[in-house]
Amino acid sequence: EGPGLESLVDNEPGEFRIHAVDRDGNPRSDGGDKFDVDITGPKGNVKPQVTDNGDGTYDVVFDPEHPGNYDINVGYEGAPIKDMPTKVRCKEGTDCDNSGFGVFSFTVQARDKRGENKTFGGDQFDVEIAGPGETEFEKTDNNDGTYTAVY
Repeated sequence: EGPGLESLVDNEPGEFRIHAVDRDGNPRSDGGDKFDVDITGPKGNVKPQVTDNGDGTYDVVFDPEHPGNYDINVGYEGAPIKDMPTKVRCKEGTDCDNSGFGVFSFTVQARDKRGENKTFGGDQFDVEIAGPGETEFEKTDNNDGTYTAVY
């Protein structure tokens, strides 16, 4: 299971998880299995990294370097596991460096009732950013009377 079995973007990690089961189909709770993971892309074989989590699950990470179709096959003891092999399409990613509107920030200086700048943090501020869509932001108490929002 995982996004790396549904769609890929070149030069972004493809990831999925293998869930080991016993002969009766019950989930295993320990590690030590040796799964064969073969991934072939448009320019040849891709070497995956397989991590045994020790709890019956195995994380697989690989780097699809080129757009196109990737054939993924996971096997155990020479036979493919359930739902394998599969084919996943890799889309061409975007290569940009600070293009578009970029990242913006602003800083708020807190003042006391006399209008003097505060020199310590701990105040509570709400940040609302209006736009055509939802905007994610991070606000930071700089502990010097200033607060920074990055969006």
